[in-house]
Amino acid sequence: METEYVDDGKQYSYIIHGTNITSNDFIGLTSLEGIFTVIDNKSSLTLNVNQDFINEDNETFTLSLKNGQASVDVSIKDTSVPLIPYYNLTVNKYLVNEGGSVTITLHTENVSYNS
Repeated sequence: METEYVDDGKQYSYIIHGTNITSNDFIGLTSLEGIFTVIDNKSSLTLNVNQDFINEDNETFTLSLKNGQASVDVSIKDTSVPLIPYYNLTVNKYLVNEGGSVTITLHTENVSYNS
């Protein structure tokens, strides 16, 4: 936010909203409401978007001044790739004599808990 003729310390409240937008979409953000405080005719907010690894559609959030005088829309592109479960069986030997033993091991990757 850049301003003209605004006294240092002047505050403007804002709110962030959008479909399925929560504070968890941003790193370190505990609320979707906040305040811009003007210093030297400027105020800014940096939002770090959380990479949640959830495969979902792109999302759009809007940051609006609570006084209704300005708003901006920002799209969040989903870069999550669904993890494909992988299962593999290995054996310590492919030929076993009668009376012998064989060990078969199951290897997995990207398998969700309790699946």
